[in-house]
Amino acid sequence: KVTGPDTIHLLVSIKDSGPQIPPEAVEALTQRYDGPENEANRIYQMGEVSMSLVSGLLGMMNSELKIANMPGQGNDLYFELDQGITSPVEKQAQ
Repeated sequence: KVTGPDTIHLLVSIKDSGPQIPPEAVEALTQRYDGPENEANRIYQMGEVSMSLVSGLLGMMNSELKIANMPGQGNDLYFELDQGITSPVEKQAQ
């Protein structure tokens, strides 16, 4: 959605139909990964590494990863971002 003459508002959403992410794991997925805590959460550890990187990058762009659990329907991972628009650079003749 265009929000100004040189700004666009982006909403990026990824929905899955897999098992619901447990509430205790949601917060861990958006926090800095500090290494494995225990074997019970091992299935989420690679996701924690990836989501930690995504969360860090989004933080640098003044945004954050949000996770909405939809019981029986999966998960919705999304973020919103305001991005500047620049004019395309014209190709210069060589």
